[in-house]
Amino acid sequence: KKLLIPVVVILVCALILGGMNAALTGAADSNRREQLNTILEYVIPGGGEYEVEEYSGSDESIVGVYRGENGAAVEMVVGGFADDIHLLVGLLNDGTVYSVSVLDSHETYGLGQEAKGDWDFLASLLNSNGELTAGDIDAVTGATITSSAIMSAVNTASKYIASGGGGVLTGTADGFGGPITVEVTMDGDTITSVVV
Repeated sequence: KKLLIPVVVILVCALILGGMNAALTGAADSNRREQLNTILEYVIPGGGEYEVEEYSGSDESIVGVYRGENGAAVEMVVGGFADDIHLLVGLLNDGTVYSVSVLDSHETYGLGQEAKGDWDFLASLLNSNGELTAGDIDAVTGATITSSAIMSAVNTASKYIASGGGGVLTGTADGFGGPITVEVTMDGDTITSVVV
């Protein structure tokens, strides 16, 4: 009988906590959606209304595409040094980077975590067209992996939007005999032609 009372109290507490968790989960999801909508107002060029576009490509770092009249925002999750980095990249319709917002990052405190608010680093990503290299950015000191991961995400988002979610992707690099330009035509995530 002495054991029964504490067991009942524990069960009642567990039921109360379970009910509170269920009730607050809906509120947390609603708050996350509201926060994302507010951020998208600033990230998408021109703000305003947007449509959620279904992404069917093969790049697993792209988790969402939000297309407005003047451009789009690509939501991405990329691997950093310590953990995943969740960000939104705002782009004009031609793929030019308009804005970058790091939504969540659990990188090393004092190093990679600084990328979230390092305005010099974030500003060095703007106005690019998917061809940034380490020499083009003002990387965060002591956070090369984090800086490179964010730069790579920005390049990926830019190329995706520039291709219209498919279409022709063009790249140029220095070859042995001079510059080489390659055009790859895409249909979704399938390559339909390559022209060198």
